[in-house]
Amino acid sequence: MKKIALGVLFTTLVLGGCSTVEKTDNQLLGKEFIMVKNNEKQNITIGFDENNYSGFSGVNNYFGKYTIDGNNIKFDKMGATMMAGPIPQMNAEREYFDKLVTVTNYEIKNKKLTLKTNNGESLEYVQVEQNS
Repeated sequence: MKKIALGVLFTTLVLGGCSTVEKTDNQLLGKEFIMVKNNEKQNITIGFDENNYSGFSGVNNYFGKYTIDGNNIKFDKMGATMMAGPIPQMNAEREYFDKLVTVTNYEIKNKKLTLKTNNGESLEYVQVEQNS
């Protein structure tokens, strides 16, 4: 009986150790970024918590869920407030939303975030410094 119990315990430990899922180091967690274009800050932000992203898109606030696998990132369907604004800003916002849902991977270097779309475009941001 002791041999059976030890065998079950050993098997559980071995198989349990083999099935450990390694969690990806999420460099985005708890950070907020502001979009830059031609070295000029835009009025578009994005921030990340455990499983959610949110930000301001020039006219509306937006939010949704994201998943990360290595440097791959996927933004799930998003929601947004429904404020109206000037037509050029509304068009720019729609274009941003359309690009964001096609992002496939990301890179962070020197507090700069680059989101890359599936057609080779890049959305570039700089990290917003948090006040302590």
